Amino acid sequence: MTSPADGDPAADADPAGPGDTTPSPGSPSSSPTAGSGPTAAPGHDPVRSHATSAAAQITGGDWPAQAADRIVEVVDTVRNKTTGPVQTAARGAVYGLVAAILAVVVVVLLIIFAIRVLAVLVDEFIPWGGIWLPYLILGVIFLIAGSLLFRRRRQAPA
Repeated sequence: MTSPADGDPAADADPAGPGDTTPSPGSPSSSPTAGSGPTAAPGHDPVRSHATSAAAQITGGDWPAQAADRIVEVVDTVRNKTTGPVQTAARGAVYGLVAAILAVVVVVLLIIFAIRVLAVLVDEFIPWGGIWLPYLILGVIFLIAGSLLFRRRRQAPA
């Protein structure tokens, strides 16, 4: 075996090697708090690595799915704020129109029913009355109702 005194050039060199920049265990920069930043392996860019890891933390690593979910969420919000009230108004108009038509039909049927019932009652109890008497009775009832409603109307400002 050869000793350093035998003239071996490898023995005269630093035991860590000529290209090693790792501090020795006794040096002041060997403590974890010493130095200005993380030590990087050769060929490793700490700035790019930090930016990439920060972007991965922000986006969660699954950014296409998150972007698609966000777009769907925004579209749903816009649709709910714009078409929601329009749909409600359209439904109200349609249901109101159907209710008005049904109300007219019910009123007409009630008038027909009233005329028929009055015709039967007039034939039964008033022998001299014809079909004109139920029409006269309903006409007077509607005249009184119309007069009362006409009186309760509000006058337009002059």
